[in-house]
Amino acid sequence: MLAGRLARGLGELLITAGIVVALFLAYQLWVTDLFAARTQDRLHHQLDQAWRRPPAPRAPAGDRVRPAPLPPVDLGDGLAVLRVPRFGRDYSPVVVEGVAAGELRRGPGHIPGTAMPGQLGNFVVSGHRTTYGKPFSRLDELKVGDPLVVEVRDRYYTYRVTGSEVVTPNRVDVTYP
Repeated sequence: MLAGRLARGLGELLITAGIVVALFLAYQLWVTDLFAARTQDRLHHQLDQAWRRPPAPRAPAGDRVRPAPLPPVDLGDGLAVLRVPRFGRDYSPVVVEGVAAGELRRGPGHIPGTAMPGQLGNFVVSGHRTTYGKPFSRLDELKVGDPLVVEVRDRYYTYRVTGSEVVTPNRVDVTYP
């Protein structure tokens, strides 16, 4: 009698735990994508509005060799649009400044301290592969030579894939120039 009650209680507990795990997985795999899509829509709109405003005055074209630096961007704010032709015309996530959990929920994040688009050095971007919009879920499809286009207010910077390497999250040496 007691053994039957225990078995039934354990069975109910396991079923409840299974349902909770299934709901958590559904949240992680699908609901976070909905949140990310809404956030990306807002970021696209904010960038569009910011880029429509006249830019700050620049020196005459003959006085500079390199493009003017991009204005500073606050953590979590959009700074560029990433386009990867291999992923199709609709692939255009907004890259935000920062790579903390909150920023990466908004979209792919630029690692502060690495070069900005067009600057000398590595423009390093990090992002999720399985949740929050999955901006980098298809990275394994890229081939050497594929273009990666970074759009800022008034320019497009084209980078090319030179190789692929899977590294642990603590391997920061791969971000060095």
